[in-house]
Amino acid sequence: MTDVLIFAPAPLLTVTLEGDHPGGDLHVHSGGQGVWQARMLRTLGRTVAIVGSFTGESGRVVQHLLGDEGIEVHPVVRTGRGPAYVHDRRTGQRTVVAELAGDPLSRHDLDELYAAVLREAMAARIVILSGPADEGILPDDVYRRLAADLRAEGVPVVVDLAGARLEAALAGGVTLAKVSDAELREAREIRGDSVDEVVAAGRRLRDAGARSVVITRAGEPLVLIDGEHARLVHVPRMQEVDPNGAGDSLLAAVVSALAEDQPLLEAIALGAAAGALNVTRHGLGTGDPEAIHRLRARVTIEEVGDDDVQVVTPRPARGARGGGRPMSTVLITNDDGIDSAGLHALAAVAIDEGLEVVVAAPASEASGSSASIIGADHDGHVHMSRREIAGLDVPCYAVRAAPALIALIAAHGAFGDVPDAVLSGINRGANIGHAVLHSGTVGAALTGGSSGGRGLAVSLDVGMHPVAHEWAAAAALARGILRPLLAAAPGTVLNLNVPNRADAAGLRPEPATLAPFGIVQTTAAEAGEGGVRLTVADLEGEHDERSDAWLLATGRATLTAITAVGETALPDGLSRS
Repeated sequence: MTDVLIFAPAPLLTVTLEGDHPGGDLHVHSGGQGVWQARMLRTLGRTVAIVGSFTGESGRVVQHLLGDEGIEVHPVVRTGRGPAYVHDRRTGQRTVVAELAGDPLSRHDLDELYAAVLREAMAARIVILSGPADEGILPDDVYRRLAADLRAEGVPVVVDLAGARLEAALAGGVTLAKVSDAELREAREIRGDSVDEVVAAGRRLRDAGARSVVITRAGEPLVLIDGEHARLVHVPRMQEVDPNGAGDSLLAAVVSALAEDQPLLEAIALGAAAGALNVTRHGLGTGDPEAIHRLRARVTIEEVGDDDVQVVTPRPARGARGGGRPMSTVLITNDDGIDSAGLHALAAVAIDEGLEVVVAAPASEASGSSASIIGADHDGHVHMSRREIAGLDVPCYAVRAAPALIALIAAHGAFGDVPDAVLSGINRGANIGHAVLHSGTVGAALTGGSSGGRGLAVSLDVGMHPVAHEWAAAAALARGILRPLLAAAPGTVLNLNVPNRADAAGLRPEPATLAPFGIVQTTAAEAGEGGVRLTVADLEGEHDERSDAWLLATGRATLTAITAVGETALPDGLSRS
């Protein structure tokens, strides 16, 4: 799946004269709003595809240049004149030598572009609708139609448009709209530059069809409208070299974060940092990913009209890939014990995702311990010792306690920072149905959720006599859940079960209900004065085809959101009227 698809109706060929020596240097690049956004997305490690028209000789050159940058291209190739410009920047200022608008798109060209966007959007996490440099390239109503059709398919849509194009896109409905105060002023949406006036304009755009609105303000704190919230986003001002492309870098960085299911405020902070740093460079849509993530730690966000400032300060991510990801702390535990290969596999993917990881697991097996807090001595002391685990360059502890107690003391800072989530597993055996009540793996995840964090229980359905344990398959599916879990509300707890097959890594976990118990159930085989002998028996009868037990038995991976203890209504006769 592609992270981001960009609709760029007519990418440009850009030719720029640079340098202060006689003659200077000639730089030839692909350009235009969508291309500059794609370039920043690639800088931040995202996979990007562009759908656009490529016209004549210049179009062939642009298509080739995009491929050289690692940007996937879905072209509509046509004859005629393509858009281009020649700029002279040898004096330090950008001087226009020539600008060519290019030929308008024909009805046939538009039909091909439209179909290509809809086709490729089905394989993208998020879509950006960008505009061409010239107003006459395509009708404004194309943006309304695209926004409406993509929204109907459940694809998030982000737009960076102005004027009639923005109005059209809002009529279709968008996830996020970005516009500048200068563009609002030109559209007569605002007259001055007061925060109150800009906020009011942003709320009108929200009401017109945008879930959230970002308004940039040329060096001043940008305005974010998100639902009923209005916020100012502050970022340190940089010495300006070239302001062009700052808004494109900002939007691209926001989308980069949203494509990873990061919260909106985190995404806006990253975008503000990328836009601020872009003005310090000559290249449009370029940046240093490490500098962007470090500057993001200095971004502050405050409610308009509120004296309390919310500071967004994500820490540099250890081992982060693709320019870094937001740091979150996770506890890795299980009920199979510290030496379990499943525990090590789950820790490895969390580390690889750039999370701050602490491993703390029972010193010996604690299966079936549910949410027990057994482990503390009579004086309240919990014994633990540091362990070295091959391939895991993170703190690891063997703890003489049940996994739920480990999760509980982690929530009180026993291992350093309080974890944002407890990742429990990978368990040797499925945890399905209402039998999860007895699982130590699930008990630890539930304790994480009830302690103000989040929880994920991961189990591999190995059966009674497994030939092999496909830990990597279960770890791969867990990896895809980590970011959405961390972006979810505190208290969220998920239960993932994976078939014990190598090709299970390619499965998509299916939402499942909890079966009444499980595939098997413990029963009393014999009862006498001296005790009871227990045995495990298959459950008879039909299974609910929506349940985790049935889906797992038929080879599917399952995902269920579960809750810890909660209250319900008293029986009749015991409640007061």
